[in-house]
Amino acid sequence: QSAPHKDFKRHCYITWKSSRLPRSHAKDLAKFIAINSEYDFHFFDDKAQQAWMEENFPGSRILEIYNGMKFPAAKSGIFRYSIVWKLGGTYFSINRFTHLQIAQIIGNLDDFKLSFSKVTYPRESEFLGYPKEYKGLSIIEYTVSAPPGNQVLFNALRMIEDKAPLYWNKRFEKVSRAIWGIAGPYLLTDAVDKYLTDTGVNLEIQGFDFNDSLWVPRGLEFRY
Repeated sequence: QSAPHKDFKRHCYITWKSSRLPRSHAKDLAKFIAINSEYDFHFFDDKAQQAWMEENFPGSRILEIYNGMKFPAAKSGIFRYSIVWKLGGTYFSINRFTHLQIAQIIGNLDDFKLSFSKVTYPRESEFLGYPKEYKGLSIIEYTVSAPPGNQVLFNALRMIEDKAPLYWNKRFEKVSRAIWGIAGPYLLTDAVDKYLTDTGVNLEIQGFDFNDSLWVPRGLEFRY
């Protein structure tokens, strides 16, 4: 099974369905990697993700849920929380990069790195300590950075286990909203809310979209 790297802060994980990307998208990925040359990038296609989950979560409930997920975007959500919780470091979706160096976002990476999107997510159990401009909004999960064993990601994995039975054999008007609720930004927002409410920790909020640094690569193909 995989163990955290000695310097987990310098490792970045990226996923896609295969080892191929459209040419313009691949060029933008290469630019992103080039400005972070001190990082070790680990690329997982669908087969590699499956193998990693089987190796690191054998016989587990989270692996059972991962295997049962119909939508690739939801499986990607489970994988990102799992690998960063297990190994620490940073996960970047293939559909968002940052103009900043990763080191500028994560700092010493002593806890979960927090930023908001402008996607609304009204909820009854929202953490009460957010500044006014972030209330009722969801947390970024395009990129996930945390030390190994982080409680936010532990919360996320346990919440996926709890919520999964509510999603089986049901039809949703919007597939994207179902994915957001079971393994996407809504789920991660719930996990952060719980962490902040339970612990009283004061996580630094890095504005919207990590201080407006995230950008969409060219030639992007979504997975819904």
